[in-house]
Amino acid sequence: MRVLLVGGGAVTKERLEAALAVTASHPVVTRIRSGRGALSAVEDGMYDAVVATDGLVGDLDAAELVCRVRGGRNGSIPFVFVSGSTATDAIDDAIDRGADRCLLRGYSPAWYRTLANAVVSTVENRWTRARLERTTDDLQQIYDTVPTMITRKDTQNRLLRVNNAVTEYLDRPREEIEGATAWELFPDHGEEFYEVDRRVIESGAAVRGDVCRLSTPSGRERWMKTDAIPYRGDDGEIEGVLVVSEDITRVKARERQLERQNERLDRFTSVVSHDLRNPLNVAMGRVELARRECDSDHLVTAEAAHARMYTLIRNLLQLAREGTPVAEPEPVGLCGLVDACWAGVETGDADLRNEASRWIEGDADRLQQVFENLFRNSVEHSSTGSRTESDDAVEHGPTGSRSDPHGNSVEHGSTSNRAKPGDSVEHGSTGSHAQPDDAIGRGGDAVTITVGEFNDGIYVADNGSGIPVDEREAVFETGYSGSEGGTGFGLSIVAEIVEAHGWGIRVTDGADGGARFEITGVEFVGPEAR
Repeated sequence: MRVLLVGGGAVTKERLEAALAVTASHPVVTRIRSGRGALSAVEDGMYDAVVATDGLVGDLDAAELVCRVRGGRNGSIPFVFVSGSTATDAIDDAIDRGADRCLLRGYSPAWYRTLANAVVSTVENRWTRARLERTTDDLQQIYDTVPTMITRKDTQNRLLRVNNAVTEYLDRPREEIEGATAWELFPDHGEEFYEVDRRVIESGAAVRGDVCRLSTPSGRERWMKTDAIPYRGDDGEIEGVLVVSEDITRVKARERQLERQNERLDRFTSVVSHDLRNPLNVAMGRVELARRECDSDHLVTAEAAHARMYTLIRNLLQLAREGTPVAEPEPVGLCGLVDACWAGVETGDADLRNEASRWIEGDADRLQQVFENLFRNSVEHSSTGSRTESDDAVEHGPTGSRSDPHGNSVEHGSTSNRAKPGDSVEHGSTGSHAQPDDAIGRGGDAVTITVGEFNDGIYVADNGSGIPVDEREAVFETGYSGSEGGTGFGLSIVAEIVEAHGWGIRVTDGADGGARFEITGVEFVGPEAR
């Protein structure tokens, strides 16, 4: 601490410095006799405090020195005045002119300790006030520059203070807003605002996310989202409401745009489902009739093309629907879900290592599609054994008889060696001629697939040949396929379902050298399922 002693003798300097050493770190006291010299030294900003006596040399007395210091460049410096007179006039004059503390002159060790304490406490108070002032200035700047509208109201719906965002939004000067009631500023919504304020004041709890459509004083129609928070005084009692508002008009417009897009998408899926499937069903039926009259490789090719068209239509419809957010998730046990999915997929010689044991919240039916598609991707793209039809990597299931192409023909498979059109769409054929849908991996022995959990997610890993680093983002894109004849929908459907749950998905290297699909951002909600 650096102290400027103005007036006083060498003994005063030494004793003050000794007393300061008890409570201050490395105190240094510099003595100067001239009031004008002291003023110049203070202006240089070299000192933390001034201690002045009334025995100055020159044309400035201590009271005048206080006044000049307070009006100078370093006017906030702590100032302690020591008076040798018992008259109160000099002390009162010094206080009136800005001295922080005033003491009567003494000479005992105890008095010097009192003087030192006065200096230290004055300096600390000044530092504290300076920090508070800086904090207040910072908060005021934040308050006035944030784009969010902030209003402090009393308990009677009156706006006491607003930030710049409010004045700009209302396009009115601050003096017309502060002091006015919400009834005056928003005649059509004032009562609605007051009801929200009353709920906050009476309950003592914030009301968050209140959305309303209002007309501004300038006549603009806007959507607002508002948080109303209790504003408490020093005694803890609620004095009003702090209102934080955000203009969400653009968000609402975007929502409406998305709604219209979804409506068009619904119409599109209806057209795809009905208008495209009908002529395809006719063509499939004609091929079946032609097969009864003759046996031709051309019919086999046509039948395969029809099956592929059915797969593309079904996957396109599925992809269009799977992006819908999961509105009402339910607890799902991963262990049982994984086992059920594995049982529903043609896995050949592949092995499952199910290490999942936790519970999550989600849509069980859609999660089943995730695991089944990931299993098929690993099985079909990591094995060198016989492969199923190109559609098999999308969906498989138990075998059964063919039926109406609108329903069961895309739901059941066939046990014949030659794939039938409906069979290859969803559940595939057990015949030997086939190609994978989304062939990402390349060859290898019978694959082992492991399902497990990590800190914030679930993984499905295999010991196949893996996925090249430069292809790992592209594999989730619609239409991407690593093989001829693949539709490129399998993993894109997985990504859509994962994102609909609010999670993420990525591809990394598996521990055994294959591919590892990680679903991230998953929150586990219950005990282990095993």
